[in-house]
Amino acid sequence: MKFREKLARFMYGRYGGDQLGIFLIILNVIVIIASWFMRQTVGYYVCLFLSAALIALYIYRAFSRKRDKRSRENAVFMKIITKIKEFFVRQFNRVRYIRKYRYRKCKNCKTFLRLPRKQGRHTVRCPKCGNTFDVNIIL
Repeated sequence: MKFREKLARFMYGRYGGDQLGIFLIILNVIVIIASWFMRQTVGYYVCLFLSAALIALYIYRAFSRKRDKRSRENAVFMKIITKIKEFFVRQFNRVRYIRKYRYRKCKNCKTFLRLPRKQGRHTVRCPKCGNTFDVNIIL
């Protein structure tokens, strides 16, 4: 039996890799690089311990047969990452379209609204929840 077949048989029913696993590997590389700058200090040993823990966690997740739990963990991770990405995209768009639009948050449903840049006081209606509120655009 070839090695590839043996590996396939071993991995059958196991979870494997996902986005959280990739994140753990990247985080491990960052911790290892940080440890290079902390030679002969306590931080060096902390980084080595953290690196070993990250590798152990990745291996545990990859070889786990509890596919449901691992996929739920990945779903929670993706939900958090999506919120972080949305925040940075929103901040980038605020700077990018500063001459055309102003961004305000609905007080009722917390949705961010993109409003045209017209100076003065305006009444705005949220398209998601229908709440109306006043907005004062200064610049």
